[in-house]
Amino acid sequence: MGDVDPEILFLYRSLDLGGVLLMGILGGTIARQRHFDVMGFLFLALFSSLGGGMIRDALIGRGTVAAMAQPEYLALAFSGAIIAWLTNFRGRAWELFQVHADAIVLGASSARGR
Repeated sequence: MGDVDPEILFLYRSLDLGGVLLMGILGGTIARQRHFDVMGFLFLALFSSLGGGMIRDALIGRGTVAAMAQPEYLALAFSGAIIAWLTNFRGRAWELFQVHADAIVLGASSARGR
């Protein structure tokens, strides 16, 4: 990625990290629906935000998975869990946001390759 404009790299990185936080929140909202304790929130946030990338990195033999090599991924996933634990997201507006945000994160992750 040496020839890529730094602004594009910044955009990719921002979408990637924002997606991790958002998927952590989405995982936390599922934990709330299931009446999990705080450990359940952390567990679901971790796997909803980082599980797919961790499995992919392990299957292709990439070495240390990105989620473990870069601590900001774990911090953002757990931050999303804590946000969802402290805030009860609900209502029609949240449901619409959740669906659209999930689609945006999926598209950004696909474009980034993570």
